Amino acid sequence: MGDEALTGPAGAPGAEPPNEKAPDSTEAIAAAIKRNQRRGLLLALGVLVLSGGAGFLFWFTQRSLLPKPDDRALETVREGLASFDRIPKDMRFMAAAETLADFESERLPKRTREMLNDVSDARWGGGTMRIVVEPIAEGKLKDELTRVCERGPKVLAELAELKPLERGRYFYDKCDLARFDLLTADEAGRADAGLLVLAYLILDYLQQNRALLPEEVALLRHLTADTALVLSAPPSRGYGFQ
Repeated sequence: MGDEALTGPAGAPGAEPPNEKAPDSTEAIAAAIKRNQRRGLLLALGVLVLSGGAGFLFWFTQRSLLPKPDDRALETVREGLASFDRIPKDMRFMAAAETLADFESERLPKRTREMLNDVSDARWGGGTMRIVVEPIAEGKLKDELTRVCERGPKVLAELAELKPLERGRYFYDKCDLARFDLLTADEAGRADAGLLVLAYLILDYLQQNRALLPEEVALLRHLTADTALVLSAPPSRGYGFQ
């Protein structure tokens, strides 16, 4: 027989070489599983990073911009608030002003704390408008007042033409102070106008810095409560509360 008979017929064109074998189907499945696992891991990592970033962004945008009060100072304020009912009503605004000035030593601007110290020394018959108006007339706190009341300087000038017991309600209505949710219109009407302006300056500053505490709200209410009668009535004349 010839060489061709010994070696057999030549392979058909395109036939697989006899040495090569098709990939094992089990290996192909395993490789596909690994690829899917890697994709799942990357997806989970991406979700974790996004959720962590969102959490950080929420914390960053909501965090207080002012120093956190000392725990002991906060506890002292709470104890003081619990005893305010035992303070004579005509002296509560003084106690509130002194407490705020001490408590806010690192949280309020110096000028505002000075005003708190000044109003704590206010006496009957004088009111506190001068204490509030003079710094604003000197150019201090003008921006802060405008944020509380768009026409703030003009409204303050108009208050001077009103009787002391008419000023609080007028300022409240003209400046739309109901939006702050601190006092009602009736409560503002019974407040000394100077103390009312100061209370809202403080309130707005703390809110703008995302730092307002419930204890501060309570002190601001005591700072203004029924003070129009207290500070407008001469010492020789009696006054009552509604």
